[in-house]
Amino acid sequence: MFLARPLRGGRRWKLGGRRDSGPRFRSSVSPARPVPEGEERVFLNPVLRLPRGTREKQEGCLSLPGVYANVRRPEEVILHAFELSGDEFEQRIDGMFARVVQHEIDHLNGVLCIDHLDEESLDEVTPSLKRFTQEFSDAQREQRLPSDAHIAEMRAAWEQRYG
Repeated sequence: MFLARPLRGGRRWKLGGRRDSGPRFRSSVSPARPVPEGEERVFLNPVLRLPRGTREKQEGCLSLPGVYANVRRPEEVILHAFELSGDEFEQRIDGMFARVVQHEIDHLNGVLCIDHLDEESLDEVTPSLKRFTQEFSDAQREQRLPSDAHIAEMRAAWEQRYG
């Protein structure tokens, strides 16, 4: 699954990085097309609405290896997004797929699964977070990972180029 957020300033880009000054999306909203098992989905400008029910379930994240916690999320939501073709769609999603989509949209908004935890749950994962932080610091010190200053330089370059 791939998610993309709107670019700053309302700019739209075609695939391949060419600037497109006008809208290229149809205005009608249709149900999502059936997707064969195992095929990747791409959601552009995803929006979730009308959550129903809640369920707590253990989540992990590739951004925080080895950190797992019970996260409460809506069981069902309506996903409104665009496909790569530019077709707008809306689909009610539930179960694990709804949880994964919510998790990934959180990343677009700068939110990690641990940001959903109450104080008690956060206390439970703190040892894992400290271990992760220490391993990261050790890897930077041993130059297996870039320094914080280098990461900041790379980010500034990306923001200048794509921002």
